[in-house]
Amino acid sequence: MALKPYSTIDYEANSTGSINGDPYGVAIKQYKGSGGLSEAYFAHGIHVLRDLNIGGSASYLFGTLNQTTGTAITSNTVAAQQLVVERDQLRYADFLLRAGIHYRHKFGKSLNLNIGGTHTFQTNTKVSRQRTQEQDDANGSLLPGTTAVSLANDSGHSFLPSLTQVGITIDNSRNFTASVDGGLQQWSKYRGFGDPQTTPLSNTLRLAAGGEFTPDPGSVEHYFQRVTYRFGLSVAQMPYRPNGQQLYDRAVHWGFSFPLPTATALESTTISLAFIYGIRGNTDYLYGLGGASNVRENYLRAQLGITLSNRWFIKRRLQ
Repeated sequence: MALKPYSTIDYEANSTGSINGDPYGVAIKQYKGSGGLSEAYFAHGIHVLRDLNIGGSASYLFGTLNQTTGTAITSNTVAAQQLVVERDQLRYADFLLRAGIHYRHKFGKSLNLNIGGTHTFQTNTKVSRQRTQEQDDANGSLLPGTTAVSLANDSGHSFLPSLTQVGITIDNSRNFTASVDGGLQQWSKYRGFGDPQTTPLSNTLRLAAGGEFTPDPGSVEHYFQRVTYRFGLSVAQMPYRPNGQQLYDRAVHWGFSFPLPTATALESTTISLAFIYGIRGNTDYLYGLGGASNVRENYLRAQLGITLSNRWFIKRRLQ
């Protein structure tokens, strides 16, 4: 059993535009989003044949997404004093099923070939929505003498598409692993809450390659010989196609696993650090009405993990 993040949103954007019939007026829009979904799951696997294993997991998705859109009118001489804000709060809760298969075969003197695949089944996730509208002052507080107005309090579904992943790994059962994997997700079938019609998203393909190396897992005198070093590269299509142009997410991954010095053969704790530097989108110029440019962002992500490995049940040979 485990609990992990499933998705997250965290953005803030501002835009300005002209007002028809008012050459001095400017419309200011603010877009904000926060929140995310978590996944609590139980996984189990069974040994079928000599080199073949199958398994699956059942997950419970839950979480809240908050999205706000604010609009203010200002001019060259008067600053915006109040903001009309629409708030959407979406609560998700439903189950998700996943199946997997793994084949491992030894070849040569010390190498092993691993072939694995997982399939996450599509699901209609239950969603409840609360939409309100309010007037805020310049500091973002509710304007005195006003109250939030409820625009909607309903429920429905959000269709999440299936995800298929396949990977190939070669290892020596000791200190070296190299792998290549890919994933395909049918985002063209995605339907968000309140969006029963077609959605302008495309299927996505993700490819990645990497490896890890531990100089000497059994070293006693040199601690950093027991540290695991990881490195990888990935490229993924994004489901968005502005003006029909494909966008990509390219990233470099690196990380380390540090075993605690007190680890033993039966009990060990490992602290893992992972870093990702990526470039999402592009800046290719798009020709259209008035011309436009795609958005590109550089990002750096850090992850911290702790792994506890304990043997709970040991069969005694001597009484």
